[in-house]
Amino acid sequence: RGHKTSERRVYDDALRGLPADSTIFDLVFLNERGEVAEGARSNVIVHRSEGPLVTPPLARGGQAGIAREILFERVPELREGDVSLFDLRRAREVIAVNAVRGARAVTSLDGHAIGGGRAGPWCERLAALLSPDA
Repeated sequence: RGHKTSERRVYDDALRGLPADSTIFDLVFLNERGEVAEGARSNVIVHRSEGPLVTPPLARGGQAGIAREILFERVPELREGDVSLFDLRRAREVIAVNAVRGARAVTSLDGHAIGGGRAGPWCERLAALLSPDA
C-alpha cells in the first residue's frame, strides 16, 4: 500500500480473466471493508451526484499514481473521499486516470450505465490536463 511496485500479479490475473473480446478497460478493486481502492490500471475519480469530485484516500489501499498526483496539483476541486460501490452507481461521472492512458470515462458498471453512458465534462477536462500538451 502506498508504494508503486512492479508486483502486479493480482491485477494482471484479474484482467486476464476477462473474455478475449471484452471492451472492458479496467476493473475496480475494493478493500477488505468494501470501499473502492483503485482500478487495476488506474486511479478512480468520481463526480458524485451531489458533492465534490473525489478520489479514494491512499489509506483505503490504492497506489499513489502519477496521474492522480498531477490532477491534485491542477484541479483545486479534487478531494480525497471515501467511495462505495453505491457512490459509483449513482455518480454523474466515474473516470479512470492513468499517466500513460490519460483519463477515460467509465460508462458502465456491472451492466448499468453511468453518466448517461458517455464521457462527461469532467472526463474531458481531466483528459486535457493529462495530455502531453498540458
